[in-house]
Amino acid sequence: MEFNVVGRLITEQYYTRSEWRAHQLRTLSADELYQAFTTEYAPILNRVSNRHIASFLGLTPETVSRIRAKKR
Repeated sequence: MEFNVVGRLITEQYYTRSEWRAHQLRTLSADELYQAFTTEYAPILNRVSNRHIASFLGLTPETVSRIRAKKR
């Protein structure tokens, strides 16, 4: 494969993921956002602080903490 083809494919994948994430941030509730995060990023869930998860999801750390407490 030529470099420009590989670059285009990577760019398309990045754009698609970016659009999907933006759609989720606009349409899902806090609980749904956290659930989607736990599904998508399960391998790193226990290695990332609530503060960083909250920032990634556009939520407050307190909200993430409450959602985690409800799930237990």
